[in-house]
Amino acid sequence: MNPKTGAYVGTELAANFDSQGSLTGDVTVKPGATPASTTYTWTVPVPQYGATTKTTWAVSEIQGGDGAGDQIDWTAPQVSAFPCSFTARTTVDQGSPSLGQIALAQGMQATVYEAPGVHAPRCLRPHGTR
Repeated sequence: MNPKTGAYVGTELAANFDSQGSLTGDVTVKPGATPASTTYTWTVPVPQYGATTKTTWAVSEIQGGDGAGDQIDWTAPQVSAFPCSFTARTTVDQGSPSLGQIALAQGMQATVYEAPGVHAPRCLRPHGTR
């Protein structure tokens, strides 16, 4: 969450599941569950890299529905009544990806697109040619 604006930042993670859990196995149902009382566990794979060594993830919305067409849509005020965040250790991203070398497949036409304000090479040739 951006501390200045209160807006959530980063990648959205979502899980689809039903009363039996999820097809992918990342959402499981606690044994002994009943239609009136069920506890779900969601195993969340978080990205390895972040802006800092600790990244806080928060549940910002829960949507649900049943076969009868009843639906809920809980946003931050309703979700905040429950434990809804966790902190993960992440590796600090050291910068943007870069391209050290590029090669074209044999017989491919060399084409360069130069975006306004971006300096691109004047000539791009297939690897190994002069």
